[in-house]
Amino acid sequence: MKIKSKINLAKKIFFLTISTLLLLSGCATDELEFNALYENQAYVVQLEPESNSSISPNEFIQLTFSKRIDFNSIGKKSIALVYGDFNDELFNQKKEIQKWLEEHDSDKVELSYLLEGEEKTLNIFLPETLRQGNYTLVVSDELRCVDGLPFNQSPGSGPTAFIANFHYGEVKIEEKTETEEKLVEYEYGTQADILLINEVLYDGKNSETDGEAFIELWGSSQADISDYRILLINGADGQITEEIVLPKNSWTSEAGIFLIADLKTGSKNESQVDSPDYLLQFDPQNGPDSVQLLNRNGELIDILGYGTWGENITVNQEILYENSPAIDVSGGHSLSRSEGIDTDNNYEDFIELEVPTPGIF
Repeated sequence: MKIKSKINLAKKIFFLTISTLLLLSGCATDELEFNALYENQAYVVQLEPESNSSISPNEFIQLTFSKRIDFNSIGKKSIALVYGDFNDELFNQKKEIQKWLEEHDSDKVELSYLLEGEEKTLNIFLPETLRQGNYTLVVSDELRCVDGLPFNQSPGSGPTAFIANFHYGEVKIEEKTETEEKLVEYEYGTQADILLINEVLYDGKNSETDGEAFIELWGSSQADISDYRILLINGADGQITEEIVLPKNSWTSEAGIFLIADLKTGSKNESQVDSPDYLLQFDPQNGPDSVQLLNRNGELIDILGYGTWGENITVNQEILYENSPAIDVSGGHSLSRSEGIDTDNNYEDFIELEVPTPGIF
């Protein structure tokens, strides 16, 4: 009897052990499936160039992911390069990310893509022209792996976007703390000993408002010309039609050039002028008109008047052309200073160029 009781007890222990193992096995299976699910979410493992680096037109940004990417999921909602340096505290929830991207849709840069390297490496090609300033790269969970799982920079947690910052031109990206962005008062750099209006295209060949116009300045090499102003003035009545204020971190190039270009109609980042330093919407009028260049103290440092004038009207107690106005040129042609000469006579100093040369001295 004692032996049989021991056998029966052993059987009970055996069946209890098997049942427990099966139950635990089921839980482990669920956990393994859950782990496999989030571990298969793609995330960025490498970025070139690194965040806070500079970018340039016609180059590309390269993202390398941990998993194969579905090319059909690539688009403005999933990958966006947005003009501006924005507070990344916004990127806590999926809805906030998409709302922010929708609100800044007009600031998104037009991109093209090439997926290679076993569909894990994505080359993001930049356009021919970029505005000088800061840019924010966003990769959201609208991006998908080939197996349908959403992108997540922090697999296993809530949807987390990948954020990187870049800049183009002389603009610097300030470092941020975890809770707030450092506010740094702008300090002007090396002043320009000389700065002149060098070339102007005011009347486009095809359109006056579709990104053909430009104003090229030339002077001291690598000089800070932030907050310098350009006034466009109607020669018929002396009224200021437009004012252009150069933004902070506006510097002349090593060759001394700073190029201001008109935006294409309806665009915020494209012009028909190659490699501008500053982009905005402006429309110089046909002659008689005047372009005044003032330093950041409001002092007039150069003038270009062109066209046939009845008299030399004064604005801000300043004349609107030097000695004699330059000629009024044909559409698509530019007025260019002849070899940097400045004799204080617009008619003598400026020549007509049938083929404009923006950005080239």
